[in-house]
Amino acid sequence: AVWDGADAVMLSGEAASGRYPCESVMAEADAALEAESVKHLLVPQVFDDYVVDEANKPRELDDSKRRTKVVASLGPSSWSDEMIQKMILAGTDIFRLNCSHRRGGDFERVYPLIRKHSKELGVNV
Repeated sequence: AVWDGADAVMLSGEAASGRYPCESVMAEADAALEAESVKHLLVPQVFDDYVVDEANKPRELDDSKRRTKVVASLGPSSWSDEMIQKMILAGTDIFRLNCSHRRGGDFERVYPLIRKHSKELGVNV
C-alpha cells in the first residue's frame, strides 16, 4: 500500500484491544518508513558497474521522514492517559475512536487526553 502511494495505514484490533498496542504502532510506523525509503530501489536497474553490496542499504531510522500516516484505533487496552502518550511517541499520527468499544463517557474522556498529549509533545495528531 505504501509503495502504491497510500496516505495512511491502519491498525485496529491490536491497537484497540490487544496486549501490545505500542509495539504494534512502532512496527507499523517502522514498516511504512522502511517501505518509503527503499521504493526507489525497486525500479529495475542493471548497470555495468553494479556491486552486490549496493543492496545493503542502512535502515532508515528518522521517523520525521515518514510521509505515510499511522492510524491506530483506540479501545480498552489503549485509551488510558499513559498509553495514549506512549502511542503518540511510538508513531501514531491519527487516532480512531472505535464505537464498538464505547461505554458511557469514554469518548468524552479520551478526546481531551489526545489533545493534551499532542500539545505537550508538540506532535500534530
